Amino acid sequence: MNIPVDQEDEDPQGRSLAERWAKPAHVLPELWPQHALQQITGAPTGWLTVAESFYSAEWDAGRRCILIHPGSEAAALEETDWIGKNLGEVAIYDKHGFEDGLTSSDRDVMSEFFIHVRKPPGALLPFAEIAHPFLWHWNAYPAENGWKYLEASDHERDLVRWEMTEKAWKVEVQASELRQYLAVRGRTALVQVDYVTRIDHDPVERIDIEFASGWAHLRFHSRHEPMLVDRPLLSRLWGQYLVAEQQDS
Repeated sequence: MNIPVDQEDEDPQGRSLAERWAKPAHVLPELWPQHALQQITGAPTGWLTVAESFYSAEWDAGRRCILIHPGSEAAALEETDWIGKNLGEVAIYDKHGFEDGLTSSDRDVMSEFFIHVRKPPGALLPFAEIAHPFLWHWNAYPAENGWKYLEASDHERDLVRWEMTEKAWKVEVQASELRQYLAVRGRTALVQVDYVTRIDHDPVERIDIEFASGWAHLRFHSRHEPMLVDRPLLSRLWGQYLVAEQQDS
């Protein structure tokens, strides 16, 4: 079953996608990613997750954030497939060609590295790498499990924080500071998400739906996978959405 979702082009005004995209009646509640949708907004406040990865028998997730140039938002959101997949990776080709992993071009969209987490050989745990201009802009300094900076009042404030284990991680930034940086830098943040849920349930009809707007493009489907013996019914939410700039008040 394919259920279309009408496009919404209005600015989100801080509302989450959970408020704009209601669960269709045919979708099992256990498969609907309500928690993930509550985190998706084009005007976030508080902490914003910009990198995430975890896996369990019940669910797994991936999330990251890149930067794009204003004016390329529509092209970036044409598809739900992630762009800028090679950001953060060095490539050598044709003997003399070199890509530094700081920029990428997909579907005529120039993107820039902002955050990733990696675990090279020899590292005991994964670690986060964040674009230095963002840290320099806030004159940030490393702290335990993140970065901090001093406000004008000399009050210490968390800028970036993370949780790391050998096989899972979550990195968050202060949304206000990121959005102010976007305004100064002249960039737009593109947050990319991919969430999978698996449950033990009898087969149901496949469902495919889509949310497409001027600030987000995501797809949801649920289907039966007999090869997943213990939890053969799964759903997936994936796509990309924009985070708008915010002028310094």
